[in-house]
Amino acid sequence: MWSTRTVAEFALRSIEFGARPAQRVKRDGAWHDVSYAEVGAAAVEVALGLVALGVAPGDRVCVLAETRPEWSPIQYGIASTASRRRAALRCRSTRRAPRTSASG
Repeated sequence: MWSTRTVAEFALRSIEFGARPAQRVKRDGAWHDVSYAEVGAAAVEVALGLVALGVAPGDRVCVLAETRPEWSPIQYGIASTASRRRAALRCRSTRRAPRTSASG
């Protein structure tokens, strides 16, 4: 098992693994594979769209969304513009997560 540490590594993996499944998503009650090539292409679309909107290296981009499969290409697209990502997640859990910081 490999781990992707950079956007460049993900780009190489999306080329190397091409049609192999990167994600599984549930649509219309059935599970469907999403290939590395599809995730990579979506990331490029996100990056180009952000640049067209004027996002520049160092700018902050906030994503406000529930956890979903589209997060991966969005995160890779934001990172490839050299902008900084901030996530604002809506949590459905009624259970509180334990504190992990020492300042608690």
